[in-house]
Amino acid sequence: MAFLLGFTIVIMNPDEAEGHVASWCPGHAVACPAGSCTPAEPVIIEDHEEGETEILERMREDFHEHREWFVQEYLELFLPAYMLMTEQMSNVALFQAELVGELFDAKLHLESQRLFNELQNEAAKDYQPSDSFCWFGTNARSLASSEALAIANQTTMSNIAMARNLGNINAASTYSSVDMDKRARWNQFLTDFCDPHDNNFMGGNSGLVSVCTTGGATNPDRANIDIDYHRLVEEPRYLNIDFSGAGSSEDEENVIALGRNLYGHDTMNKNFGFLTRDTTQHLYLRMRSVGAKRAVAENTYNAIVAMKSRGSGAGNSPQYLKAIMGDLGMTPSDVEEIMGDNPSYYGQLEALGKKIYQNVDFFTDLYDKPANVNRKKAALNAIELMLDRAIYESELRHEMIMSVLLASYL
Repeated sequence: MAFLLGFTIVIMNPDEAEGHVASWCPGHAVACPAGSCTPAEPVIIEDHEEGETEILERMREDFHEHREWFVQEYLELFLPAYMLMTEQMSNVALFQAELVGELFDAKLHLESQRLFNELQNEAAKDYQPSDSFCWFGTNARSLASSEALAIANQTTMSNIAMARNLGNINAASTYSSVDMDKRARWNQFLTDFCDPHDNNFMGGNSGLVSVCTTGGATNPDRANIDIDYHRLVEEPRYLNIDFSGAGSSEDEENVIALGRNLYGHDTMNKNFGFLTRDTTQHLYLRMRSVGAKRAVAENTYNAIVAMKSRGSGAGNSPQYLKAIMGDLGMTPSDVEEIMGDNPSYYGQLEALGKKIYQNVDFFTDLYDKPANVNRKKAALNAIELMLDRAIYESELRHEMIMSVLLASYL
């Protein structure tokens, strides 16, 4: 039997162990027979040192033997196999990496091809404008040129009014007497605007029958048009006015006559004698001050008339505008009567800012591709900016008139 006691191994013969009662001596780590306890401390220390030395020597010998066996026998036997195995594993890993690379390459190729197909389909879908979107482009072709023509007509009307107030040459107000201007206007009234049924007409030779030349206005539609702002300017969307051409139309004569009745009924007296005199200089300056105030007031009238004057008709826009009005149920003759052959800047703005949305097809066509809806939204924003600009210019003219009026009161 063997007992491990601390660091000392005590080996007892089994035969000797029989008949002995093992007991532990107090203070000793050696089992002793019954009744005999002998101190064994020196023996234990000696055996411990020898065992430690033997164990270390044994470990060194085993390690050297194992190292020699591993280097001389094991490596010589298995090293070539390990090399071949490593080479095979490297080849297998490279082959697997090639497979994984091909997998990723195929994945990226398919994703790129799918992306190109999506972009191609989106481009094919987005670059197919709807027919309703063309309404804006075709009807806005002549808008800028019509606006420029309206500004030119407004400038011309302002020059006509200025020449009348200042008494320029070849004008009825050239003479010093204000009666000459009224005489010319009266003669025009008799031939163009006179209505025999005015002034308490009771039949026979009553009313203005005896006054009107050749029985009244040559064109019945022009009767009293020189004082009817609503019928001449407010209601129509088109006035046959184009001062850039030769001759004059009825609308041009009508608006000039109405302007003379509204602004400066009494023209300024031209009888100032020699302006070198101090007594006449300040009067002439006061006269010019009055002329400036009249010009500010008449400018609004000229602007409204010019906006409704004949448009440029560039880009064949009139036929497209007439088609829009025709979709609303109007006959070609009605469209021609209201919009004219070349719609005015005012008429084009009204069609783009109002009439086009009264067509049900405009709202049904909004069920369209998102790109087309965005295009229509951009066109609507552009039209809104045009309308805001026209309103802004109107506000400027209104503020100018109010400021002149306030200055006159002060």
